[in-house]
Amino acid sequence: MEDWWGEAHAAGRKQSTYESYRNTMRRFTAFLGHDDAALVTPERVLAFKYARLKEVMKSGKKVSAQTVNASDLSGLKTIFGWAVTNRKMTTNPAAGITVKVGKRAKLRSKGFTDAEAAVILAAASAIPAPSRWAPTESAKRWAPWLCCYTGARVGEVAQLRKQDLRQDGGLGHPHHA
Repeated sequence: MEDWWGEAHAAGRKQSTYESYRNTMRRFTAFLGHDDAALVTPERVLAFKYARLKEVMKSGKKVSAQTVNASDLSGLKTIFGWAVTNRKMTTNPAAGITVKVGKRAKLRSKGFTDAEAAVILAAASAIPAPSRWAPTESAKRWAPWLCCYTGARVGEVAQLRKQDLRQDGGLGHPHHA
C-alpha cells in the first residue's frame, strides 16, 4: 500500500484517496484475517463485497452500494492493479468485480421553479444599489439576474471581470475569447 502511495502521490493523487484506500485495505485485511496479497482470490473479494453490503454503520444505515463500488472495490482494484503492473502479483483478484448501482430517484427537476426564481430575483432586486463602489453589494444584486438571463452558474458569474464583458446593441454579453 505504501509503495503504491509513493507513486500515486508523486502522480498527484489526493491525500483523501490514500486515506480512503487505506481504510479499505484495513477492512479487507481484517475481513481476510491476514495481509498476504498472494493468498487473495476473486472469491474472497466477492465475499468481502457481500459482507460490506450487509454492514451497518454507526448511524444505523447500511453501507451503500455506491460506497462499496466507488471506494472499496475501486481501492482494491487500484492497489492490486498497481501490484500487477509492478510485478508484485500476477493477477488482480478484484478485476471485473463491481456492484450494480442504480440511479437515484429523481425527486424534482433541475433548476428552480418559476415561483422559486421569482423569490430569488425579488430578493436580489430589494438590495439597494450602492451609492459608491461596493463590489460585494453589487454582486448580491446583479449575480442572480446575470445567472437568470445567461444560464451561467453563479460560480461562473462571480468570477467575471470587467474585461470579460462587451456591449452589443445596448446589451452586455459575456465575451468569449
